[in-house]
Amino acid sequence: MLGFVAIIGLLVFFLVRLLTGKKKNTAISKPKVKTEAEEELPTASSPMEVLWASFKAARNTGDYKECLRLLYQISLKQLENASLIKTEVDKTNWDYVTEIREPKIASGFSSLTAIHEYTWYGMTEVDESTFLKFEPRFLNFIEIQNREE
Repeated sequence: MLGFVAIIGLLVFFLVRLLTGKKKNTAISKPKVKTEAEEELPTASSPMEVLWASFKAARNTGDYKECLRLLYQISLKQLENASLIKTEVDKTNWDYVTEIREPKIASGFSSLTAIHEYTWYGMTEVDESTFLKFEPRFLNFIEIQNREE
């Protein structure tokens, strides 16, 4: 009888531990090692500064595909800061295009979205010449949005 109570007690103990998620951690925790990208980025005070710092790091390493992705993210953030869109996880890039009510801005952003979709999701390598062809379009769009804020 005493053995039966002990078994029930152990089962209740393990069930409670399982349900509350409290597990005894017997492994020695390793200190977190920073990746090269994390080490290169300075501490930034705003998401926009983090994006620009990431862009500069990618440009310095010649990761042009990532550069274009980051320029697109900066463009999105710029539109959100101007209250022209509201970024949400479940929206697609084309949802943002249709959300913009100003036709000239929507047209420009539509072009950037097409470039982003092609270079990021397409089965294509982005070399320096392709990057240099598209970079001014992103920078001009971002600059225009900066002036209109």
